[in-house]
Amino acid sequence: MAWIQYTRTEFRKPQPIGEGEYYDLKRRLNSNPAFEIVPEGETFSEHFQGHFKMIGIGLVGGFISFMIGGAFDGTWVAAIFYIAGFLLFFGGGIMGIVHLFLEGPSFATFKRKKRNYFERMKTAIEQTDNYDDFVNSFYVR
Repeated sequence: MAWIQYTRTEFRKPQPIGEGEYYDLKRRLNSNPAFEIVPEGETFSEHFQGHFKMIGIGLVGGFISFMIGGAFDGTWVAAIFYIAGFLLFFGGGIMGIVHLFLEGPSFATFKRKKRNYFERMKTAIEQTDNYDDFVNSFYVR
């Protein structure tokens, strides 16, 4: 049985913020409502840029290699190009797609959970007047 190793990305809630951090964030949000507590980070396409390159090189390179091999049909040169095309197409293209389908959903879920957590935190900070109210509304549910 073949195993495919891939990375699974999960969001873990950070430690609760302290009273000093709460008042600092409250001050920043009051002075700039567009302030983000935690920057969004890399996008899906930035995170999987290597996968996209591998897929493109594998599929295009494999197709070109098959086409060149067809021009030398019946010779040992054709066999070399066919083997190279097969390795590029399946090794780079298809395996890149498989990895993207395996890793992509967990990364998308990570991004969604992270964004939701910090948006909820931002709303709770904006809607509360003191640290105790914030703790009760955000952490104690």
